[in-house]
Amino acid sequence: MRRLRTSVLLALAASAVAIAPALAGGWATVSVDQGSIAGWRPGMPQDVQVTLLQHGLTPVNDGEVRFTLTNASSGETATGTARSAGDGRWIATLTVPSAGDWALTVSHSGLETTQGGRIPITIGAGAAAAPATPAAAGAGVPAVVLVLLLGVALAAMGAVGVILVARPERGGATRAG
Repeated sequence: MRRLRTSVLLALAASAVAIAPALAGGWATVSVDQGSIAGWRPGMPQDVQVTLLQHGLTPVNDGEVRFTLTNASSGETATGTARSAGDGRWIATLTVPSAGDWALTVSHSGLETTQGGRIPITIGAGAAAAPATPAAAGAGVPAVVLVLLLGVALAAMGAVGVILVARPERGGATRAG
């Protein structure tokens, strides 16, 4: 019996440690302003704009934000430090050396971004920008939310275990020592 209680308490402690970062609010959603990437040509500087929202709701206007574009075929990269334009909007001027399929990654100095990897962008003659869909904008469920949900589930299971262990037996039977 004592072993079970110890196990349950350890499970509760582990789940509290696992969900602490999620409770701290360390993630933000990323969406690209499609107008800022329309008609982009290789070798030409382009102001790329994204919106960062903490928990998908609150505009993020502080911290350091970097944009990295990576060519899917060649591995070439173009990077830039973004500047805040207010209301969660961030702008960086980037120049890509060649046409093709590129992927934009946005990183923030204090928050995990939720773009689910990379946001696809096609650059070049006759290229159309990627559609502004939630999948392309990375509005999927961030890993930190999944950790939070797992932690809550573990805590709930631990609480049920404690209740079952602490509950007296029914039917008038007594437990020996």
